[in-house]
Amino acid sequence: MSDTELTLEKDETYQLNVSFNPVDSYADLLWQSSNEEILTVNSTGMITAVATGETTVTVSVADNPYINAVCSITVLDVVIEEGSTLADLLEEKGLEEATSLSIAGTLSDSDFETLREMTSLQHLDISDISNTTIPQSAFYQASFSTIELPSDLKTIGQWSFEGSAISELDIPEGVTEIQNSAFMNCYKLKNLTIPGSVETVGRWILQSFDEDAWSFPDDVETVQVTLEEGVKKLSVSSFYGAKIESITIPSSITEIPSWCFENAALESVTLHDGIKTIGDGAFIRTKLKAIQLPDELETIGADAFIGDGYSLLDDMDELVIPASVKSIGERAFSGAGINSVVFNEGLETIEQAAFAHIDFSSIELPASLSSLADSAFDQYDSIKSITFKGAPPEITYTTGSSGNLYAPALTGIENCIIYVPANQLKAYTESVWFKGTNVYESNPNKTYFSENNLKAIGS
Repeated sequence: MSDTELTLEKDETYQLNVSFNPVDSYADLLWQSSNEEILTVNSTGMITAVATGETTVTVSVADNPYINAVCSITVLDVVIEEGSTLADLLEEKGLEEATSLSIAGTLSDSDFETLREMTSLQHLDISDISNTTIPQSAFYQASFSTIELPSDLKTIGQWSFEGSAISELDIPEGVTEIQNSAFMNCYKLKNLTIPGSVETVGRWILQSFDEDAWSFPDDVETVQVTLEEGVKKLSVSSFYGAKIESITIPSSITEIPSWCFENAALESVTLHDGIKTIGDGAFIRTKLKAIQLPDELETIGADAFIGDGYSLLDDMDELVIPASVKSIGERAFSGAGINSVVFNEGLETIEQAAFAHIDFSSIELPASLSSLADSAFDQYDSIKSITFKGAPPEITYTTGSSGNLYAPALTGIENCIIYVPANQLKAYTESVWFKGTNVYESNPNKTYFSENNLKAIGS
């Protein structure tokens, strides 16, 4: 057959030709369309595109149907050729108010603008365009709710769908980058699957949180986000302000970047054991009810799990810090709804206010701990005892938001019973923890624990 694949516009005609060997093997030919509602063919191979869709035309020898040839045909509303514009073609075909539109060719910036201005459009099929990038703001506030993207697409640009009415989206495998704010303020979007080919997920890609009202608008849908295995990297603030309630992190991602889920509606997250870092503010001001920290986690950043006037992790009684964790950042779990925490050997640093505003009754600190902020635990009225399993950790002092030293109150700290190894009793009595410090101008001679409450472990 002269053609094995064709793309036609609706109402377009085209002559198909065929030759068989030997020549006399096709004296009588039979032409057939697999779907005459999309395309018809006459007895000489002349085809007519009737409606958009995909079909095939088969020609065979009448008395031997095993001798045949097939042409696959796609019928679209518009095929953009060099020198033509989408606006002109739509006007020519009377499609300016179309509710559904399929396009082939290469879309220019002006063509994307034309699509943005089609207020009646509900479904857009651009699966046959040659563009490999959806450019910046391409579909800003567009009216269509569904779209079919090209299989060769590589990049979804900044703000490309911002404020659009898109309700569902199938991102094709092969896309490698989703840029910043790509789906920002897409209030009607319900499902988003990010394929494993994506190397980088940009910042604020689903932000719909209203920072003026400090809440989600009433008409924002909850989005079900699926990160497929293979996605390599999230960015700082990737899901900031996204109305997502749950998410599973694939094993191909080993870091939760800073502020990644800040102000998201997130209630649950599944983390695999290979995650190494949870960055600063990664889950700040979410709605997380519980968390199982990864077995290979090394760093928990500042403000990682704190609310804003409310507590996170309210469904948890006990938090277990894995042995792999080396440091816990400032305010990391401040105000969390937990009642106890298990610190495994391997932990080296606990920074200021990491576990502030939590009513612990007792605390056990591992022998590996080498640095402890004086304000790491500030609700000492509730803490009856603290056990240090190793040598006195180096003290780090508290600073305010300006970076200047700021003496923490630590009410009731002098009443805590302190247990230490018997061979470390002298070292503790000679440490700042018992002798006090003059570093705070507002509170000279500040003291911490009382020597009267110092005991050897097991005594």
